[in-house]
Amino acid sequence: TGYANLTDTHVKVMFLSTKHNNIHTLVLKDCPLLTNATIESISRHANHVQTLSLQKCRNITSIHALQDVWDVATPLTDSTNTTAMTSLQSLFAPMHAATSPCGPPRFFRGGKLSRLDICGTSVTGHDLVESLNAVKGKVRLQELCISDDLSTDLVLWKLASAVDKESWNHVKICHANGLMTTMGKILNSKEK
Repeated sequence: TGYANLTDTHVKVMFLSTKHNNIHTLVLKDCPLLTNATIESISRHANHVQTLSLQKCRNITSIHALQDVWDVATPLTDSTNTTAMTSLQSLFAPMHAATSPCGPPRFFRGGKLSRLDICGTSVTGHDLVESLNAVKGKVRLQELCISDDLSTDLVLWKLASAVDKESWNHVKICHANGLMTTMGKILNSKEK
């Protein structure tokens, strides 16, 4: 963490070396040169990552590429999947089939990412919600830290529909004054 000169190329090379393919925790905190290319590398080469911290990586503007590495609580099946695809699914468990808006059906790897810290990045609430909604199923979160500028009512309600309900209390909102609250506490107070 805090490597001011760490670049996307460094991260990609790290993943291409065989000894780093099974990383479970990756902390890339305070790395100002990292961009969305790092997110692409993580998605392609680190499908075992469970915890990812991108705190204060201000040049990261999108996490959409992570859609294949989220931990899915309840995978949904697409009604357009054929029986043959369903049979193929059983050969590649825990993968699940999904229809890509960009073409023919593809297989998600069924990742393990359940802890993400994007406080201090340039990721928008819209991008966060789009990344989670791109997953076929409800994402299971153990922890998601977002900045309070992402915690508008609209973003929180959209997040609530993309993650399983047990995860609501694990979405932490980091306020500028250093205090934290959970999405569950906010949503439960608004439901009353």
